Amino acid sequence: MYKESVTETKKRSRHVRENANKKQKIEKNLIFNKNKHRTQSTTRKLNASEELLYIKNQWTNIPLSPSDRIPSKATKIQQGIFKKNLFIGTLIREARIKNKNNSISEIPLNYIILIDHILNKKANNYLPGDGKWIAFGQWLGMKSPIKRRNVIRYLKSLLNNNNSINNFLQNNSNPNSLDELKEFEYMVKAKCIVNQDHQTLVHLEKLDDQDAITQAAVAINDYYFHTLDNASHRSNEFWERFAENFGAFARNNTLPYTSSNMASTHNTNHQECVDKLILALKPLSDSINRFAQNYYNDFYKKLSQLNWGPFAPRSFGIFPMISINYNIISKYHLDKNDHKNSLAFLVVLGDFEVTKGIRHSIVYYVHQDFFKELRNFNKKIKENNDKMQDDNDEIQDNDNEMKDFNNDINSIRKTLNTVTKRQTSMFIKANKRRNNDNIIRAKKGLKAEDNLLNIKY
Repeated sequence: MYKESVTETKKRSRHVRENANKKQKIEKNLIFNKNKHRTQSTTRKLNASEELLYIKNQWTNIPLSPSDRIPSKATKIQQGIFKKNLFIGTLIREARIKNKNNSISEIPLNYIILIDHILNKKANNYLPGDGKWIAFGQWLGMKSPIKRRNVIRYLKSLLNNNNSINNFLQNNSNPNSLDELKEFEYMVKAKCIVNQDHQTLVHLEKLDDQDAITQAAVAINDYYFHTLDNASHRSNEFWERFAENFGAFARNNTLPYTSSNMASTHNTNHQECVDKLILALKPLSDSINRFAQNYYNDFYKKLSQLNWGPFAPRSFGIFPMISINYNIISKYHLDKNDHKNSLAFLVVLGDFEVTKGIRHSIVYYVHQDFFKELRNFNKKIKENNDKMQDDNDEIQDNDNEMKDFNNDINSIRKTLNTVTKRQTSMFIKANKRRNNDNIIRAKKGLKAEDNLLNIKY
């Protein structure tokens, strides 16, 4: 029997310690450190000169271009949405509603020929196979008795009275934005839909690490119910919108900073809960980063070189920030702060149907505020110039100049090592992105299908 030598044991122990120290160091860089990172209010204590120094030396980025939204590859790339796709999407939605069956995701192939006849205005001349029309009517959820002519009238009515389809057909062009795309197609299989410039509008793919998705789902679910059960741990964003933002932000501020949710400014006792959640999300964040690198390499390379400085941790790879939606689905919307040449990556979590179960999701993204070429720092430059002029007027001699300089340096050091206990909240009041019923369910920890009639508010 082989017996490990003392030397081998020591080497193995040292290797274990080194790996443990390396892991600990990585984890420290992912979470908020009150001695290193800064919240919004703390960054505002810097004067204009200090802010400009940070912008010049600590904050770097490469501009994004329209080509960064072009996929290098995808399972299936579809350019635009076509008349037939629009109609099929409408029929699927109608069938799901009438049959009260949200699992319907596609139309059986033997009915597609009937759709073609409706679109080509040949249905009235299509005599053979009346039984197929009746069967299609049954699939659509029409009430008995069903006749061929009734099915045709119903289909024509759906086609002619659908505003989304009519607007699309009148323009006679492919949609070039999500705003035009939102009602057009129900996607369940891997696919990438692009506009006429080959830029991604919607890209649906599976990630490469199912274990990471499971771990993230468990972590968020635990965090959600823990926060529901402990009122003092709830941030305003959690309780009012059931969404929180973690990571680095630059919105409504001169410099990047750590978000209030990430720093748990509402309750320092909740910081441990936030740190645990962020660390549990690392495998999923790694998987999202690999996806971006694999399918959008130019975009990945540029965000990899985005450096927002020491005021916020780098918790999510190339992405400065994430938003987590707890047991709620955000309605379709466009965020005016997103970069027009950027991409947002949405991950749905949980074992559920679209309209049932406890539903969480995470969005990885970057705001345009992180790109200095899109910011206007003229006000800070003028403020700094005015301050310099005032200082020059007061300077008496070289000794006084050196004294002022030393005082400024000491002031910078003092400011950079001070952390305030509160931060100006980034809270956005509940808006049209979430309806009241969903908010009530989220506050009660209910599933989407649970009845609200017997619930006390």
